Amino acid sequence: MFVPQSLIILREIELPEDVKKDKVKEYIQFEIGNTIHFPFKNPIFDIYKEGTQSNKVTVLAAPEDELLKYTHTFADVSLKPTAAEIQPLGIYRYFLHTQPDSHEEKVYMIVEYNLSSVNISVFYKHRVEFLRHQPLPLSKDYWEYNEEIAAYEFTGDSIRYQGEIEDQLNEIDRLRNFYRFSIHHGEKEVNELLIVGDSPELIKIAELIKQRFNLSTRVLEVEEQINGNPIQSSFIPALGLALRGGK
Repeated sequence: MFVPQSLIILREIELPEDVKKDKVKEYIQFEIGNTIHFPFKNPIFDIYKEGTQSNKVTVLAAPEDELLKYTHTFADVSLKPTAAEIQPLGIYRYFLHTQPDSHEEKVYMIVEYNLSSVNISVFYKHRVEFLRHQPLPLSKDYWEYNEEIAAYEFTGDSIRYQGEIEDQLNEIDRLRNFYRFSIHHGEKEVNELLIVGDSPELIKIAELIKQRFNLSTRVLEVEEQINGNPIQSSFIPALGLALRGGK
């Protein structure tokens, strides 16, 4: 299952040199609340190292009580969660599935533009380096689900909606610069933008992004079909999760 993006905290932690490889989780668990702090109690976390020569690890954490709510919900309908991860990993995994020749030295920024939120993540050498969840304060009021056509229809103020999109374009630009100058001190920058999401305006939004940024930009699409029918690109995160499996 995916952990909701709004719950996830990503943090880089520098380890003391005397911490052995098989004791990293124990060290972090011991230091939570002392030298390592999260904005919630009882974090559940996972880690990965940033390279064999580095003493830094990246920690992904979420509040245990919130995760238990989701696992209990699955259990109530006789489903047993076997693995949990973040949604950007599913998207990136599907991207690698369709583009196996993608270059690990490139920096990819994933912009997931949904009806009620925008999730931005950055991957370098197949590792997530940055996460940002941004709720959209107005978008949910702009759409109404039409059961006859099984799709959302725009019913809101188009001028205010365009203003909201412009705000997100400014945020993407700001985060690109933050990644380049604050995280990597000008030594790395985003090389390509990957666009995905469930917004009915996704293609239009992607065109605005292409016009705004002088970057390689692509809208991710599903190559597979079901009984000859195309699969909507909004299912890419789920397909990426399926590619992971339960191990």
